[in-house]
Amino acid sequence: MSLPVRLPGLAFICSMCEHMGEASEKGFEDCGVSCCGGLSMGRAFPLYKGPLALAILDYCHRCGVESTQVLEVDNSGRVGICNECLKNLLDNEDLHQ
Repeated sequence: MSLPVRLPGLAFICSMCEHMGEASEKGFEDCGVSCCGGLSMGRAFPLYKGPLALAILDYCHRCGVESTQVLEVDNSGRVGICNECLKNLLDNEDLHQ
């Protein structure tokens, strides 16, 4: 799969989403879709719209490299993640509170 150029400074999935692309063109820093988002929001990008729609588990949702694991997110779906980002996620103290 050939992917388009991603928007800098965002999680990989968000950077490849049409909602974020449209918002960025208007000068906004986020897409404004409040009921979407990733793990930090307890979601698995349920409103994602873009080239990864059929391959969202194949890439790490954080950095974009090939995923090595799939994480199930409560009531939201699943996301791909690489070993390095998984380690960083598990080391994050906020998740253990």
